[in-house]
Amino acid sequence: MKPMQIICAAIFCLTVAILAAPAAAQNAHQTGDRELDSLLQDVDRVARDSAETFTRRACRELGMTSEQMEVLTTAMGLAPSDAYMAAKVAKISGKPLDEVVKAHTASQGKGWGVIAKSMGIKPGSAEFHELKSGAAAVAGEDAPPGKSRGKGHGKKKGHKKNKN
Repeated sequence: MKPMQIICAAIFCLTVAILAAPAAAQNAHQTGDRELDSLLQDVDRVARDSAETFTRRACRELGMTSEQMEVLTTAMGLAPSDAYMAAKVAKISGKPLDEVVKAHTASQGKGWGVIAKSMGIKPGSAEFHELKSGAAAVAGEDAPPGKSRGKGHGKKKGHKKNKN
């Protein structure tokens, strides 16, 4: 191979690796719940499409200022979905935000499911569903996929039809 071909091949390989990195990061939402993983991908998509929309929604959901969110995403280098999860896990669990961020950093890719569980948020619990509904709000969805928005109109236990 000529030196120019080697250089071109190296540049091509480097470009492919750089372009594949965001896709790998999007698949890193290992919560143990497909719906929440999908919602977190949507959160990252919203942030990519409009950082302002992400920040406004996340701050409203989390009760944070835009400056606090900026510290998480810029100064601490968290992906938008990770910033959301860190702040929401801290809010629900009552743990300090820096403790949750340290747990995330130290988890070495074990995922948010493991971190949330270590902070007292059990899979399937009301607190876990609060994580999902908050992510849905930040992603711009009314309710997590598969969840009904309204109150059901089906028969209740013990309900008898009126025979008039």
